Amino acid sequence: MHLTMRQLHRCLPMVMLAVFAPSLGAEQQGPRFPVGSVGEQASAHAVPKPLLAAMGSFAPVALRRAEEGAVDELDAMSRHNSQGKEPRQVGINRRLPEPIVVQVSLAQRVPPGATADGLGVFAGSDTGAWTWGTRVRVPGAGRIRLHLAGVELPAGTRLWVWGAQEAPRSFGLELMDYSHELWTPSVGGETIALALDVPSKATGEARWSIRDLAEVPAGEGGLRPGGAKPDAGGCLIDANCSSDGDVAIAQASSAHLQFVMNGGDYVCSGNLLNPKASPAPPYLLTANHCFSTQGEASSLEAFWDFQTAFCGDSFPGNIDLSSLPRSNGARLLATSLDSDFTFVQLNSIPTGRALLGWTTAPVSDDDLVSRVSYPVAGNVQYPQTYSQSQVDNDPPTFQCGDSGGRPLSDLSKFIYSDLGQGGIYGGSSGSVGYIAGGYAVGQLFGFCYSPPVPDGCNTAGYSEIDGAFADTYSSISQYLSPGPSGQCIPSATTLCIDDQPGDQRFEVQVQFSTSSGGGLSGPGNSISLSGLGVTHGGLYWFFSSDNPELLIKVINGCGLNNKFWIFFAGTTNVGLTIVVTDTQSGHLVSYTSPDQVALATVQDTSALPCP
Repeated sequence: MHLTMRQLHRCLPMVMLAVFAPSLGAEQQGPRFPVGSVGEQASAHAVPKPLLAAMGSFAPVALRRAEEGAVDELDAMSRHNSQGKEPRQVGINRRLPEPIVVQVSLAQRVPPGATADGLGVFAGSDTGAWTWGTRVRVPGAGRIRLHLAGVELPAGTRLWVWGAQEAPRSFGLELMDYSHELWTPSVGGETIALALDVPSKATGEARWSIRDLAEVPAGEGGLRPGGAKPDAGGCLIDANCSSDGDVAIAQASSAHLQFVMNGGDYVCSGNLLNPKASPAPPYLLTANHCFSTQGEASSLEAFWDFQTAFCGDSFPGNIDLSSLPRSNGARLLATSLDSDFTFVQLNSIPTGRALLGWTTAPVSDDDLVSRVSYPVAGNVQYPQTYSQSQVDNDPPTFQCGDSGGRPLSDLSKFIYSDLGQGGIYGGSSGSVGYIAGGYAVGQLFGFCYSPPVPDGCNTAGYSEIDGAFADTYSSISQYLSPGPSGQCIPSATTLCIDDQPGDQRFEVQVQFSTSSGGGLSGPGNSISLSGLGVTHGGLYWFFSSDNPELLIKVINGCGLNNKFWIFFAGTTNVGLTIVVTDTQSGHLVSYTSPDQVALATVQDTSALPCP
């Protein structure tokens, strides 16, 4: 990826030897290949036929072609890309001409058959269950996904999306973020259909609204002109043509990432890493300048096997993303500007994946760092490409900075190398660099360079930058190297929750931070309720022991979906980080809420895996 940040600053020359000095007691884990599917859920049943029939005759909500109805959005995307900003933007967000707003009492019976209601269709059944669907058409679109906001739907609700030439793809509320927003999986073409099925025994109300969508315009790779030179990409190497002995593992661990943020669709690269746990959770490493919030992680689509059929096949070719296996949605576990990393747990992965190994040993001068990535060059989205660079300890003497406009004040948190084979462009961001044996050592940040902006195939005199995994590791070690299992030890700040009576299986710890009162932060104070006979949950207070502000509980849902469920609610607007650890398996899950925002109620029915 050729990198310009939102602003560029000159690096201070600093000695780099501290980065590459020998390390004693370095942690490492080898790669794993192949890996079976994790977390994939098949739909219990197909979209009901009465609803399908009704939707087929229902006139879709229609938008104008983007060149007519979204000129400003297209121009903004073109400027973003032509200025070399990262991550690379490939799509835009568009408002519907009229919002689709639905609010239904679940006690209300919908009669059998189908009934058009506003901008959608309801269909009832003899059992009392009901379904709803709508269609939206965007002329000239290459890919579309819908944005559902204010989502309040009962557990067990299933949803489907499909395009004109695609079978319905099933998903559930696991894609919803803590703000009760949900981006559907994307579909190819100009029309997207959405259906949902509400369980018959649900109570209360169901509500949601659809006010906007994300569109990737059709065309060369679905991209607008601007950003790369017309002849860009000539140096790119089809990953299937590489002779690197570890490239097959890198390919099977690599994902083409698409996500929604800042009013558009963006692309990056990322790779699965191998934790010291079995079964292995699907952990993926990418860059902080790609995405860094839970909302963005919830919108994530990871496309797998985006590659040519064989070396010598048409390159880049015309590969339909809808034909590829994919993962939708992720939980944000850790992210930082310091070494430019984002670390997430995907909701699922298909079979046939590989997990890259990793090492915290510093790389040495002249080490070769390889990667597989998905560059956008010449306005074309390329499938898997291979590149390799050589580590160079000399400190850069030209411009570099991060995507937030800060200079790289601490050069020791990055690896610098000279590109030797292949090339990197926008879309390559976040791809994991690995050394011989398939060991990850960093993730792609970009270039340091002297103006003008370097072309990804003409990088003489420029330095490629990776966030150093040796620095990142301290922030994610609890996921990759979980500690030995054991019973939770309660304390003033640690809450222990039972699964079985007296086992104190789950450890809860809370950190709070707020700008109020001149700035306050620290660990939350636990209140055990076991003396009242309540052993599956407890409370936390932050400022006064007579004022509990957080209720949290763990529910054993192993018999229903093979998961432990975590529910919590609060009466606070301070920033929170909540970490729940299963001390028997070593698995843990974390939740964050920003300062000065009311804590949202969370009912996570896929929190931790059962044995």
